[in-house]
Amino acid sequence: MTDGMVRKWVRQFNDGRTNVHDEARSGRPFVVNDDLVAKVNKKIRENNRFTIKMLCDEFPKISRTVVHEIVTNRLNYHKCNVFPLGSENAYGCPQN
Repeated sequence: MTDGMVRKWVRQFNDGRTNVHDEARSGRPFVVNDDLVAKVNKKIRENNRFTIKMLCDEFPKISRTVVHEIVTNRLNYHKCNVFPLGSENAYGCPQN
C-alpha cells in the first residue's frame, strides 16, 4: 500500500469513518444473480461433461469470465467433481 493511500485512510478515520469495507457506489450492476446461477447449474446437470466453452455457447450474452466465476466460485465445480453421485472415488474423480 502506498504512503498516499495510508494517509487517505488515516484522514477518513480521523473524519469519523468506522469500518474498513468499501461503501456502495453506482456503476455497472453485477451480472450474476441467483436465477442465472440456477440456469447454469441446470445446463451442467443436463450434461455433466461440460466445458466452459460449451456453457458460453449456451449463454452468449455472458462473458467467459463470468461463466467461469459462476461455475468455480458460485457452484464450486472443479475438474473431476461434476460426475453423478456414486461414480467418483474419494478424490471426486470418476472410477474406471
